[in-house]
Amino acid sequence: MARRGEALRGQARRGTAGSGEVGHGQHPQRREEIKVFEVKGERAQWRVLYDRLAAMDVGDVIKDDELAGLLPDAAEGSIRSAFYRAQRETEDRHKRTFARVRTVGYRMVEAIEHEDLARGHHKRARRQLRSAWRKAHSADRAKLSQQERQRLDQIEMNLAQQREMTSKLETKVHAEIRERKAGEAQLSDRVDQLTKLVKRLTDSEQPV
Repeated sequence: MARRGEALRGQARRGTAGSGEVGHGQHPQRREEIKVFEVKGERAQWRVLYDRLAAMDVGDVIKDDELAGLLPDAAEGSIRSAFYRAQRETEDRHKRTFARVRTVGYRMVEAIEHEDLARGHHKRARRQLRSAWRKAHSADRAKLSQQERQRLDQIEMNLAQQREMTSKLETKVHAEIRERKAGEAQLSDRVDQLTKLVKRLTDSEQPV
């Protein structure tokens, strides 16, 4: 009985080591595999980039080479992901964002430029919705089971609803833009008229 108890305790110890904890008999390669998913270095990659972005002023450009230099051991995809995360933090904490400068890097933009950036993302989102709907709509239902057809029909319906909502929002935004531009044009005309009137009054008051 004593030997059987010792054997069970030995099995329990082996089970603990295999659960992910590093034991005396565990190969160090297991620990290296875990480190792949941990923060690289003493600080998270995105925090390194965020500190740099937060110190920038509107109009400043951070070059791709500088981003790579801040994360010298990171792959290109990791640098890009870290930058996007740092950019989100900058947007949330400082109300600033960046526009891509092709082949150069990223520029911190003026507040007025956020509208155009938002429109660009909205346009791309509409294209993605349209493509997703086409993929769901074009499936040959005859080759699907009833459950698969129902699931795909639900996806197609949801995508169609999102497209409709997006289209209505875009129509509303365009109408507001036209209204705003018309108002600005009217205001500009009134300013021009007032400027001319003031000039005539000033000229008439000058001594001959």
